[in-house]
Amino acid sequence: MAKPSKGKKALKSTQKAAEQEKAVPQKPVVEQAVPADKPTNGMQTAELATPEPVKQASFADRAVGFIKSNFTIFTIAIIILMGVMFYIRTVPVHAAVFTNWGWLNGSTYANIAADDGVYHMRLLYNTLEHFPFRILYDPFTHFPYGNTIHFGPLFELIPAALLLILGLGNPGDSLIQAVAAYYPAVLGTLVIIPVYYIGKKLFGRPAGLIGALAIAFMPGAFFYRSMLGSFDHHIAEVLFMACTVACLVYALDAARTSKLSLEQIKNKDWGSLKMPLVYGALAGIFMGCYLLNWIGALLLAFGLFVYFTLQAFIDNYRGRSLDYLVILAALVFLIPVLMVLPYSVSNMTFQAVYYSLTQPLLFIFAFAGVCVEYGVARALKESKSEKWAFPVAIVGIAAIGIILVYLIVPGLFGILQYSMTQLIPSGGTLTIEEAYPTFIDRSTGQVSFATLWAMYYWAFPAAVVGLLLLIVRVFRTQRPAELMFLIWNIVMAWALMAQNRFTYYFAVNAALLTAYLAFEMFQIIDLDGLLAGFKKKVDSMEGFQRYMKKNMGASLALVFIVLVFGLIAVYPALPLSDSTGANSKGVIFQTAESASSGMAYEWYDALTWMRNHTPDPQGTTVSSTFNYASGQYYKSPLKKTYDYPSSAYGVMSWWDYGHMIEYVAQRIPNANPFQAGITEENGTTGASPFFCSIDEDTSVKMLDALGSRYVAIDNQMATGKFPAIQEWIGDSDGWEYVTNSTFIYMDSTAMYQNNNTVPILADTSKWDKSTMNRLYYHDADKMSHYRLVYESAGPYYVNLKVVNREQGYVGYNNPLSFNNLQNATDIYQMYSNFVVSTDSLGTMYGYDARPPAKWVKIFEKVDGATLVGSAPEGTNVTAMLTLKTDYGRVFNYTASTVAHNGSYSFVVPYSTEEMKGDGYSYGILPQTKYMITVGNVTKTVDVPESAVMSGSTVQIT
Repeated sequence: MAKPSKGKKALKSTQKAAEQEKAVPQKPVVEQAVPADKPTNGMQTAELATPEPVKQASFADRAVGFIKSNFTIFTIAIIILMGVMFYIRTVPVHAAVFTNWGWLNGSTYANIAADDGVYHMRLLYNTLEHFPFRILYDPFTHFPYGNTIHFGPLFELIPAALLLILGLGNPGDSLIQAVAAYYPAVLGTLVIIPVYYIGKKLFGRPAGLIGALAIAFMPGAFFYRSMLGSFDHHIAEVLFMACTVACLVYALDAARTSKLSLEQIKNKDWGSLKMPLVYGALAGIFMGCYLLNWIGALLLAFGLFVYFTLQAFIDNYRGRSLDYLVILAALVFLIPVLMVLPYSVSNMTFQAVYYSLTQPLLFIFAFAGVCVEYGVARALKESKSEKWAFPVAIVGIAAIGIILVYLIVPGLFGILQYSMTQLIPSGGTLTIEEAYPTFIDRSTGQVSFATLWAMYYWAFPAAVVGLLLLIVRVFRTQRPAELMFLIWNIVMAWALMAQNRFTYYFAVNAALLTAYLAFEMFQIIDLDGLLAGFKKKVDSMEGFQRYMKKNMGASLALVFIVLVFGLIAVYPALPLSDSTGANSKGVIFQTAESASSGMAYEWYDALTWMRNHTPDPQGTTVSSTFNYASGQYYKSPLKKTYDYPSSAYGVMSWWDYGHMIEYVAQRIPNANPFQAGITEENGTTGASPFFCSIDEDTSVKMLDALGSRYVAIDNQMATGKFPAIQEWIGDSDGWEYVTNSTFIYMDSTAMYQNNNTVPILADTSKWDKSTMNRLYYHDADKMSHYRLVYESAGPYYVNLKVVNREQGYVGYNNPLSFNNLQNATDIYQMYSNFVVSTDSLGTMYGYDARPPAKWVKIFEKVDGATLVGSAPEGTNVTAMLTLKTDYGRVFNYTASTVAHNGSYSFVVPYSTEEMKGDGYSYGILPQTKYMITVGNVTKTVDVPESAVMSGSTVQIT
């Protein structure tokens, strides 16, 4: 039998006192305040005294009283942990984020996370221009179509509001970048609060503290997504999700305690309604904040709907009222509808990844589903039906509902199907790091838990055990808050295994499940009993000695449990976590000191050059409908492309770099990290087909179809990322072939020939002809419509393939870097002519070196000047021009043809004068005139820049 609550004891005492009042005359009393931290069992003490005026406590007195009653050792511990969390996320990486690179208006550049982080910066600047509004469509990306933006608006609104306050309505660039850089670290630090309160409410303060300790030192994605400069919405998602769950835990417990019902609302019993409604409303508000940060909040909504449904089944089976479920579901599902509606009505369609009618309608459907369950339960109860009738009726109604959605709103049904398949990625989606299954090794395709270990270390196995024990506990306790907690953990575990992107989410779950496992260990030794006995019996050193002697076993067990779970929590901060033994610091501190998610300086250099030396796509007269800094844009749904001015053009690069191109260069990428522009027009053009093309005329047509003028390529695109570029169009075959080759052994003194042969993967002619290879490694040599206009600052890099014969893995090495071009050339020649082993057994060897290249190269597509001359039939004719880059590298452009019908012609992309014109100027300079060799005769010819840009003809005499 359940024990009477403290409240019931107090009620009985009050009733008894009232009966005594009838018989005994009462004197006036003055109540003495009972400290909030003293248990009273529902009673209050009083003394008989002469009435005196009651002195009103000052604000300072009330503040001190609040602090004394609430600031326990646990509170102090949480504050200290928050300080540690913020420190390790900001101080070690400060110099890497706050650079000395020149930026706008005399400020220096904050190296915000690339790629999504810099796009959030673009949106933050726009929000400051139009606060509290923000663009939902952006024509400055995905040329010539533009992009509807699926990023939620709240992530920018919060720092924008703060900036307008701190900057007195006009914040400067330095302040904007500083607030943006620190924002994710603040959000990450705040996550500890809901983690602690979830653990505390469900399993007690010690468990809450262990959960807080675990999240404070959690490594992996959660850590680096909350570091200084990681200005991305991911960490905000984690915070608002955790806050939603925390408030719902408190709401469910409060609803159970107060027996929340619709009758209480009807009778306006605010005393009973207050706490469950307040916590429920907060859960709804945080859910709305989550939804306004990321549309993927629907995943949590799905999990909560599953919980409400299972809880309805359980409560109906046990004959309990479903009133509290309907009330809390209304708050959790309908408040977000009101919050997202202003953004949804701007897109009166059904779309999965953009704010549209989909989000409010699905939340309304979720609430309607709970209402149906409530109505069916009431109807079956009144008709005294069998208990099995409820699940049968619900399943039948659900089936009918799905069919009706399919028939009436097929677009919404398709979105539901699409959403489910996103948790089972395939095809090109698997080339996206965030979308790859967490338990699969990308290099081998085999099951591996290496990623999970790196993300959580010992917290992951602890979480697995905790989850299994939690399932048993939920069946035993029948506590609604614990069932909700279990369903949430199962849904997030499913998401974790499906896609790598959810590793930062599950950090909260791993911390809390570790805390729960600790709670179960505490239960075994009866921690509550130990602490109660300690408080009761220990009032002196002798009492302490007697207590320890009597409870030695349990006390030692307690110390052991605390040490074990403390070690699990802080393990990533200990040197033990570095399995290589190469560092005296834990992995979390190594990450803090070395990890910076910002762009490489070479990219920053190349893109700032592009901003300053290429034509402004806005034109000389900037229109309000096409203003990068302060524009508001609208694209008619009837048009496929945006109404761009004639000055606009696209920049072709791989989609990873699109946001960087837009934010730093303020130019319009053809492809972006929204995975837009990878393939276009039924696969006939786009970034992937362009870079994989093996014919110049085809590649030019692709760029013409997209309005592209420039091409930006980096070292990674031409090496490790190229297989992903192939995968998006299903063109992975024919780039390499297996052959046998002898190899040499090289030590510090000499090279030795080895007669053994090894199988290697060699490039085919398909790679040699590819646009990627011809541009990046060969400077567009022998091409008619592309010219190199800039290569980034920094060293020269030499890429070569490496093979580990024992592991059978073939890949590219980290590129060798050289400040001296000659040194780079020497290494290139050696590794391109030989297969070189680094040990006498030939276990590891390198080969197939690529020519030295700067990290980033920018090319321009031009019409080209046509050089025309006469020569006898069949005569070989060559053209050569020597050029020098901004950084002093000399290279040759060559072309060749054969005379036909007494004449020949070339189309050449370079002029023999300074490459400068309308809005552009390039530092690559010709060192000679074109040398045209016809047979044994060589002539020189000048080619004006105007001829190259207009496609004019230059006659050779």
